[in-house]
Amino acid sequence: MARPGVMLYFSILPALDSLPPASAGTLLLCAMHYAQDGQEPVFEDATLAFAWALLKPSIDRDGQCYDEKRLRGEWMTYCRQCKRDGNEAVDFETWRQRTVTEPLHTDASTKPISVSDSLSVSDSMSVSESNKSITAGKPPTPARRKYGTYGWVRLTDDEHARLEHDLGAVELARCIAYIDESAQGNGNKNKWRDWCLVVRRCSREGWGRNRAQMEDKNRLRTESDYSVGSGDFFGGDS
Repeated sequence: MARPGVMLYFSILPALDSLPPASAGTLLLCAMHYAQDGQEPVFEDATLAFAWALLKPSIDRDGQCYDEKRLRGEWMTYCRQCKRDGNEAVDFETWRQRTVTEPLHTDASTKPISVSDSLSVSDSMSVSESNKSITAGKPPTPARRKYGTYGWVRLTDDEHARLEHDLGAVELARCIAYIDESAQGNGNKNKWRDWCLVVRRCSREGWGRNRAQMEDKNRLRTESDYSVGSGDFFGGDS
């Protein structure tokens, strides 16, 4: 679960007071997006860049603390379940390593506890039969393919086709590569799940583009541009 918000400390107040109201609003908006999506802003204004340098460490520190507390809460739940079942619980670091790196291959004594673990065998069979009856009429979930060098970006064939139609093949490939490398670099700390939405946002907000590329992307195209084939609709090379 992603953290619910961002904590702002009074230590940043002197830097905010030195900014015009519009710039302060921009800084806070960028801070919210960074905490939620992991997209770090780049400021050309020296004062904004200085204020961001003061604000970013506290956002990173709070995010790490939140994740640590959440994991420890899950580990304590696991320990209580082990005690009820008469099993020996592993230490926190061992449990965390198994949970993060082997979520699908942990044995019954060390896996994270779910609601069904506390049910009796007969109750579990009843739940299973109920689930079958509930899902019997539902269409199968479309398969998701892995995209990118590290395979973080997962899209259905329909999602990929719509993105390619809307963004163009060149821009789609650029966005997938950038998002895939970003998720690999930080272990997907921003908890991206809806990859189709993230790809669209990457293209819309210009993640990974330099300033010249963004200006070219936003430039009004003329008929002559298309007649001579000078770039796709989004400003990329054809």
